Amino acid sequence: MSRKNVTKVKFEKFIKIATKLGMTVKSNKGWTKVFPANGSIKQSFGIPNTKRVTRVELVGFENAEYGVAHPAPSAGTVTQMLNFEQPELLITQAFYKTAKALIEAANVAATPVAEPVVEAPVEQVAELEVAAG
Repeated sequence: MSRKNVTKVKFEKFIKIATKLGMTVKSNKGWTKVFPANGSIKQSFGIPNTKRVTRVELVGFENAEYGVAHPAPSAGTVTQMLNFEQPELLITQAFYKTAKALIEAANVAATPVAEPVVEAPVEQVAELEVAAG
């Protein structure tokens, strides 16, 4: 990504979107981590703590729809980032859509799968028991 064509977006815009979606926002040394409220941090966003943001890292994502290859991936799970070589509106929309998809995926992963209850007619059960011997 060429540094000349990078759009700068206010930090607060990302935090506002994440908060409205009910995501957890945690700030630490120089970065803010945003992840689903259910606590799953396998996939998250890394946002630098600056007034104007020029990158949002996608942590734990593979082939995210709105992600582009990270120019200098760190050793770990950051291999993509949002594309900042486009207008601000498209960047914030990409963040919103990616966050929404992340929340939905986290909710599906957190939902226990119920065993289906299959009721067979008594005659069929008796036949199966006889066949099983």
